[in-house]
Formats: sequence, C-alpha cells, structure tokens
Amino acid sequence: MPFHSQSQSSFVARLPPEVREAIYLELWRCVGLRQHLVSHTRYHDGRLGEVHLARWPCTTEFYVGNRLQEEVDALPIEMFNSVGRVANNIPYRRRDLSSWMNHWACEESFFECVVENWDPEQCEKLEEYDEHECWCSIKKEMAAKRKDSSALGSYMAMLLTCKLISSECLRSIYQSTTFIVTDYLAIQGLFGSCNTHPILRARRGFYEDRIKPPPAFLQYTRHIEISLDRNYPLHHRCCWSMATRKEADKNLSCQEGEPCDDLEPKVHEPCDFHWLHLERFQNLRSLKIWISTHNSNLYGGLLTHPTGLEELDFERLRTLLSGLTNLESVVLSAPLSKRVEPDEGYVEGIAEKGSLKVWKRGQLILLGVKWDMKVG
Repeated sequence: MPFHSQSQSSFVARLPPEVREAIYLELWRCVGLRQHLVSHTRYHDGRLGEVHLARWPCTTEFYVGNRLQEEVDALPIEMFNSVGRVANNIPYRRRDLSSWMNHWACEESFFECVVENWDPEQCEKLEEYDEHECWCSIKKEMAAKRKDSSALGSYMAMLLTCKLISSECLRSIYQSTTFIVTDYLAIQGLFGSCNTHPILRARRGFYEDRIKPPPAFLQYTRHIEISLDRNYPLHHRCCWSMATRKEADKNLSCQEGEPCDDLEPKVHEPCDFHWLHLERFQNLRSLKIWISTHNSNLYGGLLTHPTGLEELDFERLRTLLSGLTNLESVVLSAPLSKRVEPDEGYVEGIAEKGSLKVWKRGQLILLGVKWDMKVG
C-alpha cells in the first residue's frame, strides 16, 4: 500500500473544508451539542489528589423563565397547605434543592445512571452523594443504563485520527458546542477569579490552582450558558464589602485560623460580571446567564445574605451591564429590583445596540425548603 501524507488522504484532498465540517458536526450531534462542564474530585487516603473537569450531556434548553415555578403555579389547589406551600411532593422539593438549579432535569438524568434503584418519586435528597465526586470510572456502566448511550460517547476517536484532522475536529467541537456551567468550582476554574480565600486553596486545592481552562476553550468557544445562585457575589472575594470581610475574618478565623488579609483594598463591583474575564475569549459570540431566586448556604452558612442585581435601579443596572454589549448576543435572566419595570418580562431600553436582553423574573417558589450548595 503506497504511503500518503495526511494532506494527501482522500478525506482531506477531495472533500472541501465545509463538507468536512458538516461531517464533523453530525458526529458531535450524536454526542450532544449541549454539554455541562462539571468539576470532579478524586481523593486518596482522605486527601484531595486530583481535580479535573468532566462533561455531561445537557437536555435543558435555555429558558428565561423558571419552568419549575410554572409547574408549581399550575398545580391544583389541593396540593398546597394552609400557608400556601406545596405539601408532600418529593420531586418538586428535590428539584428545588438541586444545585444544578434550572438544569435539575439534567441532574435527574444523571441520577438515573449513577444511583442504584433510583426512584424520582421517593428519593428526596441523597446525603451520601457528593456531586463533585468523579463518575468517569463508571462511564461504561452509566452508558449501559442510558437509552441514548451514544450521548456518553467520546470525541477521542476523531481527535486521535491524525494531527491534521485532530486540529480540525478540536476547533469544530468548541465552535459547535454550547457549554453549560452551573457550579462554582468549574466557573472559577474556567473563567478565573480575582481572589480566592487561602482557606479554600489550602483545604480544597481547587479553583485556578487546580483547574485550568483548555486552550481551545478560550480560543474557539462561541456559546456559553451559566447558572448562578442568588448571592453569587459572595463567591467572589474581590467583591466582598468591608463589613463582609470583617464578618468572614471573624467567623472563618475562629474555625480555621486563616484571616482574609490578602484582599486588595478596593472592593470590586460584582454586577458588571468582570470576574468572567470575557476579554480572554477570542471568538465568544453568545453568553446566557440565569440567576436563581434562591440563596446558597455559602461557607457553611457563615455568609448567606443576598447582594447584587436586586439592589440596582434601572440606570445603575444599565451602566454596569454595558460591558457585556461587546458580544453579539447576551441574555440575562434574574430577579431584579422592584424599581425596575416590568414586574416580569424583558426590560426595555437596557442597551442601545440591542445585543443585550435582560429578563426580570418574579416571585420565589413556595416549597418550604432550604436550598443548599457546596462551596465552589
């Protein structure tokens, strides 16, 4: 058989780039064009040994509203108790507790694969389950339990074909896939942060010290979706007010003996989303952000008060979000101040270019549960 260089292969020499791209796209479509990026941890002898990113197929299209809220609103009156809260309904309570937030359906599909005898009608909360524990070692078993097991397939077959095709596939994967991030370990690993607490660096070892964005992620990614909890500014220490820093110093130093003395004197603004460091992306076109109406139990409950967008009037909101208008398309769905109209729906006049759309969401879900989330 005569030798042919990579550039002389029939696939490359006879098929134009746009045809090869169409073929690649069909392959990625089988794997899933929407992928969650989730942080995973592996422990050795009780100590953190490895932190990395893994993916999970996303089945939830972005929606500016709250589907769970709409389902609850549509429930018959008999399902509510005397104080107007949903009573004795395990699935709704569990979904309300989900740290995947508006992607609770994706979490449930994950549970179906990793939890033995998973019963969505009976299992309210999995105390023994660590959402960041690596599932990569059981991927074959997971695939066997999924009807659409191809969704757990790998990109590696094409990436290992040859150097030329690999480079084309790598670019194609990142350009055609929408990446969804819902946990703060992954967010701060992929996007970076201005400051991380020494406690977290010493105890957990993750964030930018452990998780690095793949170079192709910053170079080729076009579409990103992010879900945040209501008090997301408290995940970013550069945004802590002086009062919050003193509170954290007092509480955390009592527990760990580590003060927050490494912060810059100037407090950063959390609502301009500077901490996403979008300037690092070379081809980002679309950004969609969904902010929950729930607070997370951050730092073990030491800091739980909400801050951020709900405190801003219209003019301040428009000014702070102006930095997002450089992208082709930005959609922000969040609870906003009562001073911002309408009560629920798109806020008009928020950006001159029209590339930024802001959807104001309404009231909290009345399920009578406390939403929790691990530090990340």
